[in-house]
Amino acid sequence: MKVRWIGLTGWLAAGMMLTACSQNASESPASMPPGPITSAPALSESEMEEIHGGKISGTITIAPALGRKLADTDVVYIIARSADLPGPPIAVQQLRNVRFPLDYSLTSADAMMPGTVLQGSLNVVVRLDRDGAAGPPQPGDMEGVYPGNPAQPGDEGVDIEINKEF
Repeated sequence: MKVRWIGLTGWLAAGMMLTACSQNASESPASMPPGPITSAPALSESEMEEIHGGKISGTITIAPALGRKLADTDVVYIIARSADLPGPPIAVQQLRNVRFPLDYSLTSADAMMPGTVLQGSLNVVVRLDRDGAAGPPQPGDMEGVYPGNPAQPGDEGVDIEINKEF
């Protein structure tokens, strides 16, 4: 058994926790709320989007001249950045082995920082990366920009054509 010294502060905190627990345990059942404990009802998709931010969805296509250059190793990144503030992407989706046209939905689940809500004005860009490494575009990488940028969470039909080669 390994013993660890927690010091006086640790012992005081532990004692306070035990005191609080024993006081709560001594409450009579009469002071507890009546009825069984139940879980909250499931939320609909639209209620979840309202709480966690909406989604942006659309279809990604590729210009015919660039479509002939596709390889199985290509990686598609769907990127949303704040239209109002510079900085890293708000949300990114990474997709492999894709076929075009490609339907997509970008949601708060794709946020770069857990807990970030997809909200506000967002510029949406699609990058087709030849070597799969995220970062600045390299020769041969391809890109498409939503012509109606900025998009808003809840927007549908945010269709993007990959039409530029670096």
